[in-house]
Amino acid sequence: MEKEVKITIVNEQKLYPEGKDRINQQVKGNLFVKNGVIYLHYDEIKEGLAGASTTIKLDQRSNRVMIIRRQPARMKQVFIPGKKTESFYQTAAGNLEIAIKTEQILLAINDEDGTVRINYNTYINQQLTADNRLKISYKMIN
Repeated sequence: MEKEVKITIVNEQKLYPEGKDRINQQVKGNLFVKNGVIYLHYDEIKEGLAGASTTIKLDQRSNRVMIIRRQPARMKQVFIPGKKTESFYQTAAGNLEIAIKTEQILLAINDEDGTVRINYNTYINQQLTADNRLKISYKMIN
């Protein structure tokens, strides 16, 4: 059974060689549970991403998170603590291959509300490009 939820996404980035960025987004979406895994799904509203749909897979048993965005701005990121995973981000100029090294995942989730914190590093061409502190929270809308 799908439930309507409010999803808040905050990503604080330390960019290399220098700089900082903060992304803050609130959207309405849906939550459903399949085989003990929580899925959040929403349509993107940010400029340049409008029309894309995003699914966040929260697997508490294996302590893994996956974010998949569909056309027109395809992206896939897999977060596994202590692992470096290969991912991609589709841009207007073509696919950009990136690597994600997950330092830590904290999951405090259930089928009504929850908070996910992911600390990870982003690499492009094997060069560190950003330290990220991602927080995803959701709450069922009554």
